[in-house]
Amino acid sequence: MSIKKHIALLALPVLLLPTGLTGCSPDSVEPPSPDATRSIVFGAAQVSGGTDVQVESRSTLLNSLDEGTTAVVYGYCVPLSVSLTPDPASAGLPWTNKANYSVPDIFPGSSATADISDGTDLTVNNGRLTYAGSLKPWLDDDDATYSFISYYPKGYFTYTRNYSGNSTTGSPKFTFTMPGDAANDHTAIPDAMVAARFDHRKADGQVHLTYRHILSALRFQINNYSEEELTLHSLSFSGKFYSKAEFTFETGAIVQNTPDDKFNGSWTLVSSDMKVSSNSGRPLGDGTEGTSVMLLSDQSVTPSAGNPADCLGTNKKIRVEYSIGTQRYVQELDIKLMFKPAGGTSYAMNLNFVGNEFVVFFIPEDLWENGSDNNIEIN
Repeated sequence: MSIKKHIALLALPVLLLPTGLTGCSPDSVEPPSPDATRSIVFGAAQVSGGTDVQVESRSTLLNSLDEGTTAVVYGYCVPLSVSLTPDPASAGLPWTNKANYSVPDIFPGSSATADISDGTDLTVNNGRLTYAGSLKPWLDDDDATYSFISYYPKGYFTYTRNYSGNSTTGSPKFTFTMPGDAANDHTAIPDAMVAARFDHRKADGQVHLTYRHILSALRFQINNYSEEELTLHSLSFSGKFYSKAEFTFETGAIVQNTPDDKFNGSWTLVSSDMKVSSNSGRPLGDGTEGTSVMLLSDQSVTPSAGNPADCLGTNKKIRVEYSIGTQRYVQELDIKLMFKPAGGTSYAMNLNFVGNEFVVFFIPEDLWENGSDNNIEIN
């Protein structure tokens, strides 16, 4: 069987395995929480899906928000009228009816018409989401509905209003942008997430936000199926990858759109000689499970043989320099995903050394926990 035919048979789509929610379980005993019947109180910082056991590397998928880290929240209740003055009589409307005329009157600030774009910080404190200053009381209206929309971590998203009917109101649009350092440093890529709680009422008590991963991850494994020891001298993964994702909320769901903005990324997975014994395998990169490179996925792309792009971008390659015995080789492999990677899922990319060359494939059952239950709709 030729190498090309071997690749075609092994390049199988990855199947997603469902997982449940994983909440934060702090080791210390939590102090009594404030009275949620009187004030707006957030519950434990919860994360849906996403498990990564590489504690040695910062480029990981989290299953809880780290203690002391910061999310940003916008809180809405009383919309404005058509004359752009607060309309308390409409506070009980569902979010979908008042989103376009809403302002972040609960978080941040007290001015319903202020042009505020920095949100309110939520800090993870003993596993709970807390905000600075006095607790905000519920309105004196038991039927009022509140919506809380948040992103994590602070510093990687921008806020704009997603309504053009006037210059003041509108539901938020969050834009996530890959940091500039991500082009050559996989640890600079954060495990970015979004969360939303719509139409919460005072009687519902604590506000529970479940953060949902927006990035997928690739990790790398080398398998030597030859009868000789393999020496890797260098190995890199590169390509053009999506750099932005936009999230809107006026429909009562988290809707993602991925603009066609890309960045050139190149990450070194092996930089010094690495020996792989005959008929053995090893992870590539950091930690016991290898380097995990987190990337944005455009789910609107349909992978196909005739489309040069896949959901992660274009022109993806692995370049490897290696030796068998005294013979030294350089091989460049084109990488293309024939499946749609889900947010919060880390997929194992296997580099199999067969004969005298490498072939690349993904094993469907060889993946970590996924976030396919992330309730994010893709435009």
